[in-house]
Amino acid sequence: MRLKFWIIRVVLGIVLGWGAAFIVEVLHIGFVVLAFGSLDDYLNRKHGREEMWLQSLGMSTMFAGATATMAASFLAVLIAPTHYPDRLVVRSWAMAATLGALAGAGVGGFASLLHRRYLGVDWTMTLVLTCGVLAGIASAVFLRLRVNR
Repeated sequence: MRLKFWIIRVVLGIVLGWGAAFIVEVLHIGFVVLAFGSLDDYLNRKHGREEMWLQSLGMSTMFAGATATMAASFLAVLIAPTHYPDRLVVRSWAMAATLGALAGAGVGGFASLLHRRYLGVDWTMTLVLTCGVLAGIASAVFLRLRVNR
């Protein structure tokens, strides 16, 4: 019975984590559509230097927010107290996903502000994803220690 409980928790954490990350990415795509009119207009135009910098900022923010949301969601479901009913586990997930998205977006935005001459795109994305995971872990642990007593 305990094994079944933990299998359900792991699967629930994975599904809710991917769902929360999907919501963050859809919000980013929606912002691009609002700013440029449509994805076709956005993709079929030349982008200036300042606009490329803004795109890098948005992409880093989205990737870090999605990664932090995924990590926070998964961990929040796993480390929620075992005596919690499903309703409280979902509440813990929602709080951790929201805090993870905000923390990850902030960290991703700051990481993208690094000087481009010193840091290539691959290093920036590695830094952004690593910081996103760490922000998600910190968010889930913080909520577990403060809220889910």
